[in-house]
Amino acid sequence: MDQTTGKGIPGVPVSDGYLIVQTNDEGNYQIVTNRTADFIMLTIPSGYEIPMKNGLPDIGIPIDKTKENQQIDFALKPLNRAEDNHRLIVFADPQVYDENDLQKFEESVKDMIRTIQEEDVPTYAFVCGDIVFDKPELFAPYKEIVTRLACPVFHTKGNHDMAYGGWSAETSPTIFRKEFGPEFYSFNRGNTHYVVLDDVMYTSNAYYYIGYLSDRQMNWLKQDLSFVKPGSNVILMFHIPVWSLELKENPSAMGSLFNCLQNREHLFELLKPFNAHIFSGHNHSNENYILATNIFEHIHGGICGSWWQSDICTDGTPAGYAVYNIQDDQIDWHYRTTGKEAGYQATWYAAGTDPERPEAVIANVWNWDPAWEVVWYENGELKGKMEQYKGVDPYYKPYFEQNRANWIHTWISVTPTDHLFYAIPSHPGATITIEVTDRFGKKYKAIQLK
Repeated sequence: MDQTTGKGIPGVPVSDGYLIVQTNDEGNYQIVTNRTADFIMLTIPSGYEIPMKNGLPDIGIPIDKTKENQQIDFALKPLNRAEDNHRLIVFADPQVYDENDLQKFEESVKDMIRTIQEEDVPTYAFVCGDIVFDKPELFAPYKEIVTRLACPVFHTKGNHDMAYGGWSAETSPTIFRKEFGPEFYSFNRGNTHYVVLDDVMYTSNAYYYIGYLSDRQMNWLKQDLSFVKPGSNVILMFHIPVWSLELKENPSAMGSLFNCLQNREHLFELLKPFNAHIFSGHNHSNENYILATNIFEHIHGGICGSWWQSDICTDGTPAGYAVYNIQDDQIDWHYRTTGKEAGYQATWYAAGTDPERPEAVIANVWNWDPAWEVVWYENGELKGKMEQYKGVDPYYKPYFEQNRANWIHTWISVTPTDHLFYAIPSHPGATITIEVTDRFGKKYKAIQLK
């Protein structure tokens, strides 16, 4: 019901995570729940606040399994202003491991708060999994810090947020459910439909897992999307990415079981009627993939950089988060480096930095996608586009090799990326300027690292 008027709200989808029904004209619903269901949850409609509890979204009401019948009511509070225009703060892999990590995460949250305060617009935050690093006792202090964002913060389960040791994948979300509620659900803001899913499938073998959406979630998602108008924007969030560099080079490859969604083609089929954006994390690198004319995946670099041992992700992306602006049916975005202004979008390195291209200047454009343009100037003269290549960040490769022996996680290393670009100056003393233009026409000067 509407909390203000006391009247029922018609047409609201209600689910136990298996079946979805809709409320009638009086706002009433009836559902026969699956015996394994844990929650009753709504697709929160546009125009109403996200229910909150202890500073976090309170999406599902637990089912009392000792009762054969029960009544579960939802009172929704109308928003005090329209949210056709709103903003998202999206980050991945807080992955806190100890008190030191929590302190560093706290600084990141302070930076996000400053970004939120730059503009008076309704804001929501999304965390793409790996909230802690196998330390469930850190959920409580993590939540105390993240709720300082003072906006609804939605979480998805990562492979380090699982309960290990159970005999099937179905037992792995128990810790997450206790801390954050249902592991999958949906809601609406303005003209956009949001879906949170769990694509980390535990294999019940030590800590191993694969990227996979369960049959239960796929069936639920098919029902959920049937209530969404074709052509609408749909934003999905889960932890393990759909795509990878390996698949980009060979789309027929299976891809790493650990690092990409195995049943992705079936997800693509469900998303065909919509304009979809997928938010993921997991890789501690920043990548953008256009998976189809209607599907765009954003893999977010880690807010922790390289597990808080370095403020640089494994592909040379600085630790940070993404900002998405939703205006009616339009979406634009940019990457925000923690502690830097919004104009910090690329770095470049002088000739000699990359031993494989000793004569070349190198640029790392971490939020690049095919609609971006990367050009270079020599002594003020435009020389044209830089050449794209796949490799490792040449500046941070030796940095990682020299420092990781002193880190807690000594296995950290750089990883390949294809958002690297090079050009060869005509002479070593030339003055070089590198300019990047994003898909929205915004121009930025790359910053030289020395």
